[in-house]
Amino acid sequence: MHYARLFLAFDLNEQVGTRLLALKPALERLLPGARWCHREALHLTVKFFGTLPLTMVSDIDCAVQTALAGHAPFTCVIAGLGGFPTLARPRVLWAGVGDGRAQVCAVADDLLQALETCGFGREERDFTPHVTLARLAHRTAVDEAALSRAVPDAAHVLFGATEFAQVSLYASELTPAGPRHTLVRQWPLPGA
Repeated sequence: MHYARLFLAFDLNEQVGTRLLALKPALERLLPGARWCHREALHLTVKFFGTLPLTMVSDIDCAVQTALAGHAPFTCVIAGLGGFPTLARPRVLWAGVGDGRAQVCAVADDLLQALETCGFGREERDFTPHVTLARLAHRTAVDEAALSRAVPDAAHVLFGATEFAQVSLYASELTPAGPRHTLVRQWPLPGA
């Protein structure tokens, strides 16, 4: 039986991905030791399943099709920097969602509910729509003044709009150069 680390996500367009990557030079000195995501790893994750047998993809397919019924494609604005647990001392640096947040959350809520009903478990944390930019091994204190110089108005910096017209299922393989993602399946948002 074949297994894979699977996750469900919205993909970003090239323009937004390029703008997100453009932050790296300005922030590398503030976040020494950060592991920055490559372009192909920039997406808005809805659900990380962990390692599953690939035979489970048919169960995921059924749940996703049910959840997406009635959801139309929409535009989402990627904006603002944040961090988990905080931007002042992040373990994860991320870009947030501005306009379109309500639609992202509505689709995610329906997906997570349908997946839970199909036996994929309940999420322990509330869904926070974001695009992971970097991970840090240790919580690093970020100098607020240096951050303001590197990224003026970091909480509201605009990366652009992207259309979310489908949801993608990826397999993630961990490699020394970073994770490698392979598209397993995509589902369109069919509309009302």
